[in-house]
Amino acid sequence: MESKTNKLSQRIRKLTAASGVNCTMKNSTYIPNYIPKSERIINFIWGICLVIYAIYGYFMGELYMPGRRGTEGTTFTGDNLVMIIVAMFLGALNLFITIVDHYDKRDNEKNYKFISRIIMFFSISLILGAFYEGFFPSITVTVIQS
Repeated sequence: MESKTNKLSQRIRKLTAASGVNCTMKNSTYIPNYIPKSERIINFIWGICLVIYAIYGYFMGELYMPGRRGTEGTTFTGDNLVMIIVAMFLGALNLFITIVDHYDKRDNEKNYKFISRIIMFFSISLILGAFYEGFFPSITVTVIQS
């Protein structure tokens, strides 16, 4: 177990040296978050693609999400479209936050994780809401008064 800890601390020192940053806190040495360049590039490209597809859907008035393996996809229009577009923008924002977290060398990774979880919760809620409204649009509640 001790050798794993030594290997981990050596790897952390190596990554820290590669980033060129060594921040010292009061009683301990803080090591900033390191996100590999390939992951940052992929997050940036995916984020831009999400934003472009959301803008395309907004101007076209509908957004098609393909299904899996030859099944029919889903087309979002109206309120469903708005919910999906907002979810896509939030998803792109979440990807961009990961990139910003890499360049921010302060000791605030907990804040980034917290914000990321909140954004993910709202994104998933909007996606589920859009699908729910799309599949059950005509359910109405009748109130009977006596």
